[in-house]
Amino acid sequence: MKKRINFRILSYTLLLTLLVLCTEDDPIEFRLTTNCVPEKTGTVSPESGMFTEGSEIELKATANPEYIFKHWEGDAVGDENPLKITMTKNKAITAVFEKVNYSLTIEVIGQGTVNQEIVLAKSSSTDYESGTIVKLIAVPEDEWEFVGWSGDLSGTENPIQIEMDKAMTITAKFEKVSYALEIEIEGNGTVKEEIVQAKSSSTDYDPGTTVQLTAIPDAGWIFVGWSGDLTTTENPIQLKMDQAMTIKAKFEITVEIPISIWVFGNGTVEKEWIENPSPGDSDVRLTAHAKEGSYFVYLYGIMDNEMGDFLITENPIEFNLSEALWAQYTDHLFLYAIFQEGLTNKTYIPDNDFEQALIDLGYDDQLDNYVLTQVISRIEELDVSNRNIQSLNGIEDFISLQRLRCNQNNITNINLSKNPHISLLDVKDNELDDLDLTSLGNILLLDIRNNPLSCVKVNETQLEQVENPGLAIWLRDEGVEFSMDCDE
Repeated sequence: MKKRINFRILSYTLLLTLLVLCTEDDPIEFRLTTNCVPEKTGTVSPESGMFTEGSEIELKATANPEYIFKHWEGDAVGDENPLKITMTKNKAITAVFEKVNYSLTIEVIGQGTVNQEIVLAKSSSTDYESGTIVKLIAVPEDEWEFVGWSGDLSGTENPIQIEMDKAMTITAKFEKVSYALEIEIEGNGTVKEEIVQAKSSSTDYDPGTTVQLTAIPDAGWIFVGWSGDLTTTENPIQLKMDQAMTIKAKFEITVEIPISIWVFGNGTVEKEWIENPSPGDSDVRLTAHAKEGSYFVYLYGIMDNEMGDFLITENPIEFNLSEALWAQYTDHLFLYAIFQEGLTNKTYIPDNDFEQALIDLGYDDQLDNYVLTQVISRIEELDVSNRNIQSLNGIEDFISLQRLRCNQNNITNINLSKNPHISLLDVKDNELDDLDLTSLGNILLLDIRNNPLSCVKVNETQLEQVENPGLAIWLRDEGVEFSMDCDE
């Protein structure tokens, strides 16, 4: 009888044999799973994978920018980094990261506070997360002022916003408010400053300081009043410093300036001492002020009842009074101020040939029918002969003219009423049918030949000069008369 084989028992035997053989040939492996919390805040190496039983692995957590590694969780704990582990089983380990926080330290110099306001918050942490925007507001206490930031922030901007990208220490500086007191002086004198009630010994004054000002005029001067941030004639005065102030003390001269000025035209002349008032050795300033519709022409002086050497077109004019008085042989100076109607200090020259002659002589630079009155008023000698001139209109402003040659032209009339200094006049070869010389003084040379004249008007002194010429030369055509009244 054949023996039956039990296949079930045989199958189990073979399977057990295979398991024994496999265990002896292949090592045991365990799975390592790594994670980061929060996501995308860092990395862990090595990454997840299979590792042999008993193998030792070094785990390293690396934080992304603006994050830091805090600790391990899961099958490993603590904050050691890198961390060594031994694979004895399957393990799941998590690296925990946190956002970087920066501290903001505020320091204060002086008396005041700094308010912090979060403009763009990243968390509610006491310290500020990276990227948080903070607004700083410096608030000074009474009688203090904010002057600037220092440390990790500079400048004077207030308020100011900063972005927290690192730990910062910022200092806000406050300074005690002080007020400057500026004293101006008009005239000759001094102002004495005395602190009645001081808050400090500073050069400038602390708020609330009381200062007494005393105006002390120099000899020959008087104090007339304060102006600026305080208007009064009281002297001395006390003022409380609650702001920066500018105070002006005005002094006036009591010694009279020995100058008399007669004004012709629409204007005034201001007289003032430049140095200590003393006619014996002091300088004076004369300033002409033309009124609306007029302009200043010149100042001139009188000596021995005739026009003297004192003829000035500058404005203002400064000179030594003692020298001027000596030149006048007197202890008082007499001057005439001339103002002329018009909107400009230019003289109208309608004849282009006359103006071109002045340009050629260097007295003008543009053919526009105008010349500067100030320039021509100084001319003492003028020769515009043979220039095809028909009109000498404007000659009136040549107030210093002494010698005039305008012969060989086509001049039909000439007004010499404002030219009293002329002593030489040559108008030969023109078209004059009328000539008035009464405003002139002594004439040393006169040539009026070859003009359609029948009578020349003269004054009494000139008429005597015609009859007794002496060294004077008066040249005229036959039949031309000199008379005090040519109309008769």
